[in-house]
Amino acid sequence: LDPLAFRARGVEALLALLPPALPVYVGIDASILRQPGGGDEDDGLDYGEIRDVLWDLGACRRIAGLDLVGLVPTHPAW
Repeated sequence: LDPLAFRARGVEALLALLPPALPVYVGIDASILRQPGGGDEDDGLDYGEIRDVLWDLGACRRIAGLDLVGLVPTHPAW
């Protein structure tokens, strides 16, 4: 789910995409994150939204692993 669809449909939509009995592996692409200092036009997810979805996901599924991709250490925003 992209950030706008996630906000509109919530964590229940994400859970509906996952097999109920299997552990999940979470992959987060940095391109969905709100940029530091991003204005109202930046529709990425902020830290609180990421934390909340991981908390909700962990409450009803076993998280087997997590990765964060898409970071560019030389990018001025990071």
